[in-house]
Order: sequence, then C-alpha cells, then structure tokens
Amino acid sequence: MAGRWRAAVRAEPGLVVLVAGFFAAYAAYAVIRHEDFITGLDLAIFDNALWHYSRFETPVSPIKGLPNVLGDHFHPIVVVLAPLYWIGRAR
Repeated sequence: MAGRWRAAVRAEPGLVVLVAGFFAAYAAYAVIRHEDFITGLDLAIFDNALWHYSRFETPVSPIKGLPNVLGDHFHPIVVVLAPLYWIGRAR
C-alpha cells in the first residue's frame, strides 16, 4: 500500500502539494472560526447529545429545542464516540 502512495506522489507531486495546501488552509480556517466562537450551533447540539450518551441518558439538547435529539436525526457515530468523551473529560 505504501508503494502505491509513493508512486502517486512521484507521478503527481504538484497535485499532492495542492491538496496538502488546501487541507492546511481549510484546517486553519476551521480552527480560527472555532477559536472565535463562530462554529455554529451544530457543535453544541452534538456535544450535548454526546454528553448525554456518555452518561447513558436520553440525548436531550436544549439548544435544539427537542426533548430528544433522536427525534431529529440518528447519528450512529455519536454513539460510537461516547467512550472517547469519557477519556477526554477525565483529564
């Protein structure tokens, strides 16, 4: 697998640099927006749901205004990430 990546980089080095540049620029843009509290409500809604999932509770989000976030959408990845929330909050 690594051989295929090396071959692709050798074949199209300009494309690799272009993609890496766009990735770095977009990542910096996202971090700056987050630092300035401009990430929007989605982050808060999912943080609330994740917090409740990590405590084995019904995922309520007062920000969304729903008694249960599952009434809007079910995101299996949020359930899978709940144990990581324990690790992140244990610090």
